[in-house]
Amino acid sequence: MYRIVSCVFFAALIIVGEGPASDQSRAAGGTFTGDGVRSVRLLARYGESYPAWLRLRASGDVGGVVSARLDARLLTEMGRYAEADSVLARTALRGEDAFRHHLQRARLNHLAGRLDRACEHLSATDSLEGGSFTAYRDYLAVKIHLEREDVAAARTVGARALQAGVPVPLQDEFEELMVHVYTASGEPSLALEGIRALNSRGRSSQMRARLFHAEYELYSAQGQANEARRVAMEMLTRYPRYEATSAVVDEMLSTVPVGAIQTSDLLSIAAYMTASGQYSGARSIYRELERRRLKRAQNE
Repeated sequence: MYRIVSCVFFAALIIVGEGPASDQSRAAGGTFTGDGVRSVRLLARYGESYPAWLRLRASGDVGGVVSARLDARLLTEMGRYAEADSVLARTALRGEDAFRHHLQRARLNHLAGRLDRACEHLSATDSLEGGSFTAYRDYLAVKIHLEREDVAAARTVGARALQAGVPVPLQDEFEELMVHVYTASGEPSLALEGIRALNSRGRSSQMRARLFHAEYELYSAQGQANEARRVAMEMLTRYPRYEATSAVVDEMLSTVPVGAIQTSDLLSIAAYMTASGQYSGARSIYRELERRRLKRAQNE
């Protein structure tokens, strides 16, 4: 699951260096003409990544830094991450460009599922100055360590980055990622604290839905059935179309007897199931509601 902000940072990595060819790129053999670059970029701008890539390759010049970065960008847009990394492997950059070079290759290898190679490129940035991209390097490192189930490393890198200060454009995503780190490291109180902090800042509905899901899983793991049910119902009420809502409701119904759920909540669940085409489940809930109605009538 990659978010918009991280994609923006990654796009910046690719775009930087695609300007006019520098002395370094010319020394590396970059001879692709300005008109050729403009035509390729124009095609890419209108979503024609494959024709743009074909035109670039037909030019016969993919050895320079500028054309190599453009080549990698187009391959990335087509989802051919390993090939994009192979293209960048032929370029050798120094200084801040070297930091971005290794960071971009780390990201590409991560997308390609080659986590060990991604870690190698992240390690290569340790002695380099990354400027504004340092925080994204830490974000990517936390994500990769978490996927490798190296929770301790993810916790260490994340804590260091938070202490140093995360730039505002990446702050929400970083803190949301740390919620998962705290959950994996057995620190539910910190995870819940992070969820509340993010919710208090009034973030996007998509992020709020994800946070509700994380909160539900935390309470479920701790055996706090009432809190888990409360969060599940909030998800159902506020985000009925969120992809995880259906699974959360099904899990709640499998762990909590229908008879123990409040009538108002059952009505909401039945309406949700009917609207989403889960007619069998809706019928069983309507039967329970009818049983309650008859019982009230008898008591009167």
